[in-house]
Amino acid sequence: MVDQLPQGLLASVALAPPRFVLLVRHADRQPIEPGDSGRHTALTEVGERRAIALGNALRTHLEWGLSSPIHRCLATARHLGVEATTSDVLGAPGPFVFDPDLGGQVFARMGTEAVVRGHIDGETFGCMRPLVEGVRLLHERLIVELGRNGTSGCAVSHDAIVMPLIAHFTGHRFRDDWLEPLDGIVVGETTVVWRGCRHEIPR
Repeated sequence: MVDQLPQGLLASVALAPPRFVLLVRHADRQPIEPGDSGRHTALTEVGERRAIALGNALRTHLEWGLSSPIHRCLATARHLGVEATTSDVLGAPGPFVFDPDLGGQVFARMGTEAVVRGHIDGETFGCMRPLVEGVRLLHERLIVELGRNGTSGCAVSHDAIVMPLIAHFTGHRFRDDWLEPLDGIVVGETTVVWRGCRHEIPR
């Protein structure tokens, strides 16, 4: 199971600053049926086992958790071995969507991949904050939590939230790839680490 863990994420943790937030996408989930909001969609058995294995691999690093209020994110945090408090900045609606009703319609009509890639490329679809503004809100919230706890922890969110932050801070545009379940990025106050590469956060 360890060889199925996101190796780039583990490499990033090895290069992490002394205190950091590990921002990850939730573990593998069950399919979401058309018309279902997905709020209560459960993890697969594979997703549960992978989250437990990742939690074991990172046990000495993660001492607290923050999570989207969506079920699959809370379940992921639990299997990672942390007690997570919820934050709407990590989902429902997250830091980017300011009009949830219109946002829901846009995601339903276009699909998550088209919306996320469009957003990374500068589209706002009439319901989303510009990338830089949403990333600032998300980063500030993570750093507040980091300061409040005083130790490293994890934040469990969704591809539509984690990917834009990665794109903004690293320049990777996700043209031909997609963020896998449980993959993510190490976030510090002044640096991020992704796929084993450190990037300074612009001032």
